[in-house]
Amino acid sequence: MKETFCKNCIHFCQHYRLEGLWFVPVRCGHCTGPHGTVRKPDSPGCERFCSAVAGENVVPFPGPRLKKK
Repeated sequence: MKETFCKNCIHFCQHYRLEGLWFVPVRCGHCTGPHGTVRKPDSPGCERFCSAVAGENVVPFPGPRLKKK
């Protein structure tokens, strides 16, 4: 069963705080959707959920466009 939590979504941006020389994740983040909704990592995914797990929902990168001579 796939976990549809915000922390597993490609649209979720985790927030961090600086402790000494280290960035530590905090229990807060935001969605990169049109309204930039504040979300927690363990919130249930919304209708925009797209898995960030490797091999799931992968769109291949087309690579550089080569000019034809």
